[in-house]
Amino acid sequence: MKFQVLHICILFTVICSGIYAQNGDKYKSYSQEVNKNSIFFDDFQYDDFQYTSKYEPQNDNNTYGKRHYTFYELSSRSYNEESFLLLNEFLDQKRDFEIEISLMIVFSDELNPNGIALGINDQKEALKFAISKNGYFQIYKETKDKLIYIKPWTLFKDFKSGYNKLTVRKIDGVFYYFINKTYVYSSPFEPLSGNRIGIFVCNKSNIRISEIHFSYFSNNLTSNKEISIQENSTNQQVKTSSILTLNWQNENARYKTDIDGLDLNFAEKILEWKTFCEKDQPAYCYYNFDETNSSFGLIYNYAAVRVLAPEGYRIPSKKDYELLLEELKKNKRTNTLCSIIPASSCNICYSCTANDYDTQLNFNLKPFGWLSVAKSKKVKWRENGEDMYLWTMEAERKNSLLSGLGFAQFKSPSTIKTVDLNEVNNVGAKGDNVKNKDDFEFIEKYYGTFVRLIKK
Repeated sequence: MKFQVLHICILFTVICSGIYAQNGDKYKSYSQEVNKNSIFFDDFQYDDFQYTSKYEPQNDNNTYGKRHYTFYELSSRSYNEESFLLLNEFLDQKRDFEIEISLMIVFSDELNPNGIALGINDQKEALKFAISKNGYFQIYKETKDKLIYIKPWTLFKDFKSGYNKLTVRKIDGVFYYFINKTYVYSSPFEPLSGNRIGIFVCNKSNIRISEIHFSYFSNNLTSNKEISIQENSTNQQVKTSSILTLNWQNENARYKTDIDGLDLNFAEKILEWKTFCEKDQPAYCYYNFDETNSSFGLIYNYAAVRVLAPEGYRIPSKKDYELLLEELKKNKRTNTLCSIIPASSCNICYSCTANDYDTQLNFNLKPFGWLSVAKSKKVKWRENGEDMYLWTMEAERKNSLLSGLGFAQFKSPSTIKTVDLNEVNNVGAKGDNVKNKDDFEFIEKYYGTFVRLIKK
């Protein structure tokens, strides 16, 4: 019996080793084509609160961190002390991902580690990918009791005296490590101690970071081939309508999974919604937190918008909505929104007397509300009959999770206005007759509204 168990264990080990060996060679090329979804990027070109708030530096008597124009400075002021720059991102270990930084060692002892820390917990346990001043690298796991060396100090011959780019990728159960886009090592993925990401410096050293980029990969590096809306365990085929030059979905999205097929977080109540938003976790809810409103589509937070569109589809940009109204007018289909909103469900224009819907398109836009949370902590659902909002997302973005996101605002009198998130916040609070302006200043992270996709 013992022999059989030993035989099974050996066989299992051989199989796992074979799987790792197969995958370990698969993605050693840095230029391997991958489908990345950028979650966070910073090249330190900006120096204001919305960017610095994305980090959690440790500043005390032994550590020091400061943001400068074009780089972040991080120092450890004494021996046997570490300083971390923690991203306010929470790593989803179930997904494949990439963390990449450009790092320059200003001063440090030889063979002193500085670099990327993954899976950091409250005890500062982590997996670390480090370089030294004299051109060596090492990979190790730091626990409360000891250091476990995965790759001991090894010379990297193409080490630069200035900035060096460090890259860690997790793909198909394997970690891949690169320096200056050159593969240096791979190891099997093992669950990490925590879910924080950071850069570390130790033992009286000083480093500069000029770029940080964090991304998730699509499942198996390719997006989902089946384009369907997940609604309770059934698949509903997505229908699109060709509206002039663009092919739009003709209903609001009801996806409950991201592009990798992983479940989005479901918020049943406002407290859950706020928690997911604070942790930058993709989430959805029903309109007014009422499941009977599921036919309207789902309300998504900003983090979900970034990982929602399946292969072949995309989130519309502001320009797409501007083009929509522009082409409708140009083609004389309408000078308002009347041709994309069915008369039976439209009440955007309270005094509308239009009676010609012969050119109506199958867009099925309904002016339902959207979710906002004010600085006064007042929760408000913008009700049916007020301005309608749909998410927009730009292809180019700055180094902030909220950058590039905005709304297409369907306003009366029947027009489409596109706004960035920070532009939504200037409505209502400026009037002298407003008693509590905090009721009208909204927290951008808590916004929630519908999504309409475009087929590429």
